[in-house]
Amino acid sequence: MYNLTAEQKKKLTEIVGAENIATQPWLRDTYGIWFASPSTEDGNIEWMARPAAILTPETTEQVQAITQYCNETDLMLHPTSTGQIVAGAATTERTLLLDLCKMNTIVELNADNMTTVVEPFVRSLDLQLESWPKECNPYVISVGAVGSTLAAATSHTGYGQYGPSCGYGPRTLLGVEWVMPDGDVIQIGSAGQKSGWFTTAGPGPDLLGVIRGFNGAMGGLGTYTKAAIKMGPWYGPKAIGDENLSFECKMPGFIMHGKLPGNMAFRAVSFPTMEAYTEAHYRVNEEYIPYAEKRPPAFLQSLGASKNSFEHVKLWESGYLQKVNRYLMSVMIIGANKEECEWKEKAFDQIVFEEGGIRMPKVLRAHPDIYDDIVRLFHDTPDKGEYKKLQQDIQERIDAIPYDEASHMAASASISGTLRNVDIGMGRPGALFTLGGNLDTWDAGIAMNEATVKMKTPLVQQGGILDDDIDTGCGNPYEGGHLGYSENIFFINRNDATGSGARALAQATGGNAENELKEGFSSFTISFGMNNERFGPLEYDYHIWTKRIKKLLDPNDSCDSTTYSGLPNHKEVEMNG
Repeated sequence: MYNLTAEQKKKLTEIVGAENIATQPWLRDTYGIWFASPSTEDGNIEWMARPAAILTPETTEQVQAITQYCNETDLMLHPTSTGQIVAGAATTERTLLLDLCKMNTIVELNADNMTTVVEPFVRSLDLQLESWPKECNPYVISVGAVGSTLAAATSHTGYGQYGPSCGYGPRTLLGVEWVMPDGDVIQIGSAGQKSGWFTTAGPGPDLLGVIRGFNGAMGGLGTYTKAAIKMGPWYGPKAIGDENLSFECKMPGFIMHGKLPGNMAFRAVSFPTMEAYTEAHYRVNEEYIPYAEKRPPAFLQSLGASKNSFEHVKLWESGYLQKVNRYLMSVMIIGANKEECEWKEKAFDQIVFEEGGIRMPKVLRAHPDIYDDIVRLFHDTPDKGEYKKLQQDIQERIDAIPYDEASHMAASASISGTLRNVDIGMGRPGALFTLGGNLDTWDAGIAMNEATVKMKTPLVQQGGILDDDIDTGCGNPYEGGHLGYSENIFFINRNDATGSGARALAQATGGNAENELKEGFSSFTISFGMNNERFGPLEYDYHIWTKRIKKLLDPNDSCDSTTYSGLPNHKEVEMNG
């Protein structure tokens, strides 16, 4: 175990203050276990390295001073904000972990231009509370409202259901304030020319390509202390509602306890096949109908629609979701006014019907006969003429189901539950794991799902992975549906004393990497530097370029960069060797 010397601790205390440094081993250990930690060692470990110290700087100047000190000593730094994934962890015992929780200011919110400037610990929820009243909405990645807006745009990759309306997070980045590995501070974009935070550097290549690339540097190239972000429009309610603070509710207050405004609607529609889903997906997005969209697999539907584990088990064991909603599309529709919303709803419903889909009831629990008939329609009606006739009959019966406002709101909340991030609700570092992560066409994402299902099936049969109906591919569209994201969620058996869950995780991680290498999928497996040598030759030799960039910008190895460049940190090599 590495501990700071008295001189090192004294110097760092002078920089950040005694209240902003922690060296107790037990406290440092709390920063050693992360969601997805096993991904770094093929599933064989839970714990990351114990940092040399935890620092909580409050200003850019303090971050700069820490960085300069690391250049003078054998210490390294690694910044983290809300800490949602293992990329924020230290990978060596000589790493100072910069917990940026005290840098949490919304520096600027320009509603006219729909831009904002934020510090690292501004969470999506913090920003939405301020931006919704001004009719703006930030891009929110799939870790949910507690994720860092800055980190999602600058330092890693992340995807979210607002893709159709707010774009892809890293493409919303307008500029950054960057404490470079050598301790210099620069501003990229119009801010660097003292012209305000409103645009990037202009046409042609700029430094955003260096600091961000596809997956981001994950702390390996210094610290970003401010970021300018482009937001999307928001025509929904101006307040989230304090009911959102209820753990059991899990839904915004305006959904659970209010009335949806006339320019807002939810849809849950089911399709007989993935091919039918895909055609509808492309068509509704080419018309820019969804404000938010997600394909939640059946198991995640059950999690998102249930208030607690007891409800989840009951709903899952009923079997209806697996049969009726295997190919479900959850959509939120918002118009600038009521008339636009009504047009979008009609257009959406027509496309869904033409592609063979069924719009689900506006109540949570319709009569079982309805669901039985949907199963018959999807699985036992090959004749096209008979299919359309039965489809029309079922839809008319569904639309005729009486409902009051309360039941409609409950159903809307259920759909909202499938649009929210149910995955992070499983806890860190619980049983949940994720593979895949393909940002390409929707067709490419489906192909990746199919490859993952084949790899996953024997692992479920062996008992190491939860039997969740095998298909847990979830995803959403971007930019008119021409970009699509797909990811595969699964749940590890952590109750087996024989270690079947850990073995299954190792096999899944390795099998997923082989799928990506064979089929050319881009995904999460590439996210961590230890995989660079395997994937780099297939991805424009990026493994060579990250090493060159690292050597150029960080010659003194001041930043812990294992998850970025994949290089052994020179200082760590010297310490061990």
